[in-house]
Amino acid sequence: MNQLEHNLQVLAYIDSQGRSGKTFLLNTIIVETNIQRIATIEVSSSGISTLLLLGGMTAQSVLEIPLDSCRETSFICFPSDEKGIILQEIELIIWDELNLQHCYSIKAIY
Repeated sequence: MNQLEHNLQVLAYIDSQGRSGKTFLLNTIIVETNIQRIATIEVSSSGISTLLLLGGMTAQSVLEIPLDSCRETSFICFPSDEKGIILQEIELIIWDELNLQHCYSIKAIY
């Protein structure tokens, strides 16, 4: 949280066995970011986990990631369109079940 307050870029990956509380931890972070008014997007790679993630939607629907990702997959978003304006304001992306996402999809966003 301190890094976000100082506008520093942070990449954090949480990995653990099932039923160890990862989604609970992410939901706690979501609540804290809402309290601190940090602009976030909450997405998940699986439809089931979106039901457990506060405000969660699938990454495919929010970020318009193609279901059949390949090396040439790219994230097409223009700064002037509605999605581009929203994404420019985002300070934090919380992505549950990231390990289920194809690596080309993640690289297209990054």
